[in-house]
Formats: sequence, structure tokens, C-alpha cells
Amino acid sequence: MSQQIKQVEIKQVRSTSFNNNYKPYDRRQSQPLNQTFEQKQFEYHQSNQSTGQDLIDNDKQNQMLQVLEQQININQYLEQQVNTLQQQLIKQQKIIEQQSDISHVLEQLNVYKEIVEQLEFRLKDILKENEELNQFNQKQQQKIYYLEEEIRKYQQIIDEKIHEQVKGVMSPDVQRKMKRLIEENAILKQSNKQMEDEVNELRKSLEQFKESIQTLHLHSNTQDNNYVAELENQIQYLQEMQQIDQLKMQALEEKLNLLQKENYRLQDNLKSKRKQYQS
Repeated sequence: MSQQIKQVEIKQVRSTSFNNNYKPYDRRQSQPLNQTFEQKQFEYHQSNQSTGQDLIDNDKQNQMLQVLEQQININQYLEQQVNTLQQQLIKQQKIIEQQSDISHVLEQLNVYKEIVEQLEFRLKDILKENEELNQFNQKQQQKIYYLEEEIRKYQQIIDEKIHEQVKGVMSPDVQRKMKRLIEENAILKQSNKQMEDEVNELRKSLEQFKESIQTLHLHSNTQDNNYVAELENQIQYLQEMQQIDQLKMQALEEKLNLLQKENYRLQDNLKSKRKQYQS
């Protein structure tokens, strides 16, 4: 933009100098009558050359003056800009010094926010694991219900056979195994009930932990490190409880599998006994 302005100003100066120095040819000047046309043309050409050289010199001087003036104006403008920027920097430094305490408080607040986010992330993991544990518990309950139905059917068949056949047909070994199977089923029900109670306690603990997280949000500016440590201990305790529940669930599943295998084996023995009696 500045170059375009320079070019326009130079053109204006050139046109002005040219108009000031240009003198049109006056035919009314006194000349000899016997002057030839070639002489007039030669003189006219020389006068034009001298006038063009003057125009070039004037243009150069005007251009140099114009450039110097523009450079002076630019330097003055830059000095003003530098002074303005220095004043703005001084004001900004004063504002930063005044706000140092506020920035420190904001840093502490950001630290507590990060701690809260980490605790919320852990809480989400615990809730997810709790949901998986509940789903596994439901599956185990379905297996227990199915096994109870099988045992009930099996007991019904045994009762019918006892009424149909003479006492003592069933061997003492089968009776003992049947009794043990019923006792294990009762133990399994009791273990399942205990596990459900533990899961309910775990849910209550998680609800309390949620309330603690909300309290931490309200007291994030108090720098209560002991409170944060207590929450971390609660998280660790809940994780340990989940591990214990998982181990119990695994043991319960193994018992169910063994009980189901024993049930199948007893059914096979009963079938073989029937074949023997029929034969």
C-alpha cells in the first residue's frame, strides 16, 4: 500500500514539474525570414532535449525529498507505536502482579479438580465392576434355580421308586450320596444368601462414596488432604471387597459344577439300577 502511494505521489510530482517547465513553441517569435525549415526543426529538437533533462533532474530531486519525508513520517509513527506498546506492557505487568494471588488460588483449584476427576474415574470403574458382579450373580442364581429344579425332579423320581419298590432296594451308598447332595444344596443356598447381603453392603458403600465425592466438590478450596486420603482408603477397601466377592463367586461356581456333575452321576447310577432290576 505504501509503495502504491509513493508511485502516485511521484507521478503527481512529475506531472507538476513538467507543467511548470514546459514552454510551448511560439511561432510569433521574431526570426529571420530566410530561415529554412530544416534549421527551425533542428533548433526545436535541441530546445526539447534541454527541457527533458531539466525535467529528469527535477523529478529526481522531488523523489528524494518525497522519500525522505515518508521515511521521517514512518519513523515517527513507529516511535509512537513503540511508546504505546511499552505503556501497555507496563499496565499488563501491574495487572499480573495484582492477580498473582488469584492465579495461585486457581492453581490450587485445578489441582483439586484433577483429584476429583481421578476419584470419579475410579468410582466409574468400581460401579462398572459392581454391575458385572451383579450380572454374574444373576447368572449364578439362574443356575441354582435350575439345579434346584433338577434336584426336585430327582427327589420326586426317587420317592416314586421308593413307594413302588420294596424297602432296601436302594443301596446305602446311594442314600448317603443323596443325603450329602441335599446338604450341599442347603449350604449353597446359605452361601448365596450371604453373598447377596455382601453385594447389598457394597452398594451402600458405593452410595456413601458418591456422597463423599459430592462433599469433596463443595470443599475443593479448603485443601483438606486428609479428607482426600480417607476417600482413597475407602476406594481401596471397596476394591478389596470386590476381589473377595469375586473369589467367593468363583468358589460358588465350582461348587455348582461339582454338584451338577454329582447329580448327573447319581442319575446314571439310578438308570443302571433300574436296568438291573428290570433284568
